[in-house]
Amino acid sequence: MSLTTLADIFRTQAASSDGYITLDSTVLTNAGFLPQDDLDVLLTASFCLENNADFQINTSGQSIPDPVGNTLTITGTISIGKISITEANTSVTAVFTEEGTAISFVVQTKLINWQFTTSFPYMNGYPFSTLPYTDPYFVFATEDTADYSWNTQKIHLKEGQNFASNLTLTSYLQPIISFLAPGWSSSTKIPFFGPITLNEVDNEVILLPDLDWKGIIDWKMQPLSFLTVGSPFLRLVVETLKDDGTTEDFDEYEVKQLRDTDPSKEEPDENIDNNDENDEPAIEQTPNLYFGMSLTAGTDIQLDFSTIWSKNSSTLTIATTSSPDKPLTAMNLINLMAGQNYLAFIPPTLQQFLQVFTFKVFTTTLSLNDMSIMRLSATIGSTGTWQLFSDFTINEFNFVWTLNNPSSLNGSLYYFESEFEFFPTVFKNADGTPGLFLY
Repeated sequence: MSLTTLADIFRTQAASSDGYITLDSTVLTNAGFLPQDDLDVLLTASFCLENNADFQINTSGQSIPDPVGNTLTITGTISIGKISITEANTSVTAVFTEEGTAISFVVQTKLINWQFTTSFPYMNGYPFSTLPYTDPYFVFATEDTADYSWNTQKIHLKEGQNFASNLTLTSYLQPIISFLAPGWSSSTKIPFFGPITLNEVDNEVILLPDLDWKGIIDWKMQPLSFLTVGSPFLRLVVETLKDDGTTEDFDEYEVKQLRDTDPSKEEPDENIDNNDENDEPAIEQTPNLYFGMSLTAGTDIQLDFSTIWSKNSSTLTIATTSSPDKPLTAMNLINLMAGQNYLAFIPPTLQQFLQVFTFKVFTTTLSLNDMSIMRLSATIGSTGTWQLFSDFTINEFNFVWTLNNPSSLNGSLYYFESEFEFFPTVFKNADGTPGLFLY
């Protein structure tokens, strides 16, 4: 059991197969290692292997060296035919690390003369076609890896296939620089990375790969009036939603956040709804590019504060929702709302139901022209239920508060909403459960 044995096996393979070596659980077992149970499944999905094909690296023209310490490094090329990647488009470095009988490895694939549409024809238009990225790589890992060294930068890898590149704040991302403290250069490269699912794209029903990429902007932010913000980031997400009738509904506050940002008014063609009226279940894929930051809401309380980034917009609505492990106090909320006390707007009779409250959503609308705060909005809700009498139970009671032009305290708008059961034996849902009323 050693990397030396594994190197010998690879040399034998290369000598008999025109430089090609095969990597799977059998090879690692023959070298004396105990590979992870799902390795072959992981390789098949990550490299789009079809018809029981083996994962191979072409090492022609390269020598397979002896291991150094507990690592073995092999270079070569690969092809991924399903997504139009040929050996001529790749440069591969595979690094194997042994720990006793266990072995892990990373396969880093540099993509040469490659762009999104090379492999995914439908990754065009906003936000893909003019996304200012360079140096694209696929990076396969057999396990989650924090602080992996890539192109002199540190990135985080998820088990399976990942994408890595460098991003600059140019093109439609240029306005983000106005959020940053002076000194940021538009040519500064931001590592932009995260998992990607390659094998499910068929260009008929599934048009885009699922992905979740993030870039941390390592720079101090400009203050946003009285709000304390920091740790800016960009995040690109594509998630395939299959509506088979069991999909969980959006939380109403998530819907509100999406409605407030509403990028569809500007890019209506970017929701990719691949539905055929005869297909079940229906498939929907929506690429969303987020700009976010941390929002300090109290001592040791920092919330993700983010928005869907859309081009050619003069305003930006940034939102945060509640986090169970970061409960806010009444004073936290008052500080977020420019020091205004929400209890001043609530009749004393109702205040008792908000003495213990749940923070649900907070939004800020900014002008991108001068970075001023145009509007603040917060929603808080009661905890538990309130039974007025035997056949009338209030399940949820919310206070929704909007403060316009908070710098001049130019006026507040507030309203109450509730969810309740009324004579549940009379008003029922089709399945017999008590009907719910919204007011």
